[in-house]
Amino acid sequence: MELNAEVLARYKSGQLEVQNDREGYIYRGEIAEATLEDGDLKVKFKWCAKGNGSPPTSWVKEEMPEYSASLMIYNMAEIADGRVAFSSFVTHELVIFFPPGGSALDPARVEGLELAA
Repeated sequence: MELNAEVLARYKSGQLEVQNDREGYIYRGEIAEATLEDGDLKVKFKWCAKGNGSPPTSWVKEEMPEYSASLMIYNMAEIADGRVAFSSFVTHELVIFFPPGGSALDPARVEGLELAA
């Protein structure tokens, strides 16, 4: 699969998870928009949360309006259930796109997150 605007549009209102076991972080948020700009992946979030623990036992609101990554240092793979994963030996990150209606973190479980009704 080639990553392009059409493919990224499928993930709008889905979720993105960014994890790094080496540095001990995991973030998950709802995708407002995902684009490609000069070889960089850019994702804007409607909301984002940081997980506590590994695996996370709780989630806390995180102020991360955007995530970006240079795709030159990431490998892409299609995985089950419509998910797409990117991994990097340079950053040690694993980035997973979850389609709308797929696996999702319930925003009601995120401490400090208040969404407009």
